[in-house]
Amino acid sequence: MAFGGKGTQIDISGDLRGKMEKQKPLLEIKNVKKGFFVGKEKVEVLKGVNLEVKQGEFVVLIGPSGCGKSTLLNVILGLERPDEGEVRAFGKNVYAIEEEKRPSFRLKNFGVIYQQPNWIKALNVIENVAFPLSLIGTTHKKAMQKAKSILYLFKADKFEKYNPMELSGGEQQKLCVCRALITNPPMILADEPTGNLDSVSAEDLMYDLKLLNGDSKKTMVMVTHNPDYERYATKFVYMEDGVIKNVKIKEKVSEEITDIQGDNGLISRGSFWAKQWFFVKLSLKSFRRYKMRALLTSGGVALSIGFITFLISLSYGFQKLTTEGIKNMEAFQMLDVETGKSKVVSIDQGNIDKISNTFGVEEVYPMLSLAGFFGTEGDGFDGVVYGRSMESFRIQLPRIVAGQSFSSENAEEVI
Repeated sequence: MAFGGKGTQIDISGDLRGKMEKQKPLLEIKNVKKGFFVGKEKVEVLKGVNLEVKQGEFVVLIGPSGCGKSTLLNVILGLERPDEGEVRAFGKNVYAIEEEKRPSFRLKNFGVIYQQPNWIKALNVIENVAFPLSLIGTTHKKAMQKAKSILYLFKADKFEKYNPMELSGGEQQKLCVCRALITNPPMILADEPTGNLDSVSAEDLMYDLKLLNGDSKKTMVMVTHNPDYERYATKFVYMEDGVIKNVKIKEKVSEEITDIQGDNGLISRGSFWAKQWFFVKLSLKSFRRYKMRALLTSGGVALSIGFITFLISLSYGFQKLTTEGIKNMEAFQMLDVETGKSKVVSIDQGNIDKISNTFGVEEVYPMLSLAGFFGTEGDGFDGVVYGRSMESFRIQLPRIVAGQSFSSENAEEVI
């Protein structure tokens, strides 16, 4: 039997090897490789990781920062698809599961304890612990009952009405364990759970995890920097430079194989409406807890939407006003074309046809002009009289500077 990548050393007795090979692994990691691009350069984080985790084992995975421990956990959880290799958990290829179904698979089979607790601040302790059950539609009453029971088991029921941010780091991590166990998953993954704790709180947490592993038969995979936690492990794994360098079997696990497939007793599949009602209550609770912030945020969003709508309307109005103004400007509608005193170019019918065919020209109308002296009763002035066809008045009406317009009825008076 072999664990790890090339060059892995295994310290395991022959008798123990024979017993352990009878048990099928809950988790199999086969030649997993994963890299990330930093700019144009790809950095290889996992370089062919191989590992097996059997039911009931307490696997402690240590290694220096940046060796790929946390990335490996994300790959196991189905959060980071490997570039190469295969991850099988509970008999299934994790990345063969449809992406939208993967969260349900993860919620059912894994409990996760992070270094940072990531509380929902609008919820109190018992509501935060019950949160995973609410995600799968368990009724509020049942979720609260199960959360209360698990808090009592860890002697944390006295904090159920507290805001989790009011508690110490050790108490918060103990509550993280409760939240990870609320759905009764067969495997617990812990990413540096003692990283922010003092030595006493860290030992208390490790004691609780070991009890869960020994008494409740929970399979544990824990990532840590602390080599002292080797004493809690049944399997001790050392990782460096993206590969597993050494796997040491510390203690045999029970060969009794229990049914770990299907619903595990604590998970109750609730209705769609139970989930929706939970999220409505969560929103209302968050609003009540942070009234001023919610009002300011809502007001800011409303004002922003109103102001953007006003700007769009104003812009549209200006655009329409400008377009209509340009459209009605005579200077943009009509252009006078003259030859002046040139004898080379004359405006004849041929030139009129050329102008008519010019892009943007709709109509061409002839215009006659007559210069002369205008006088009456010994007084007068020089001027020009223009004559236009009636059709041209459709695009430019004449402006009467003085006097009044005339018609055929008073034409003799004008003449």
